Order: sequence, then C-alpha cells, then structure tokens
Amino acid sequence: MTVLSCICADFIIISALVGIYAHRNTIYDRRALQQIRKTRVVEGYSGG
Repeated sequence: MTVLSCICADFIIISALVGIYAHRNTIYDRRALQQIRKTRVVEGYSGG
C-alpha cells in the first residue's frame, strides 16, 4: 500500500507540474498569437 500511495502521490505531483507548465505555455501562445494577428493586420492595412 505504501508503494502504491507513493506512486500515486508522485503521479499527482508530476501531473500538477505538467498542468502548470501547460497552462503557462498556453498563456504565452495566446500572447504570441495576438501579436502575430496584430502584425498581420498592420501588414494587411499597409499592403492593401
């Protein structure tokens, strides 16, 4: 039981860390996408 509980605890900790990193990455990706969209809009206005 102790081994299983340790494995479960490690899995929960790892999954939590992965979730935090994934959440941060999605936030950065959203910011990057917003910047890319802004530059595309500016290029569209300047080019058109």
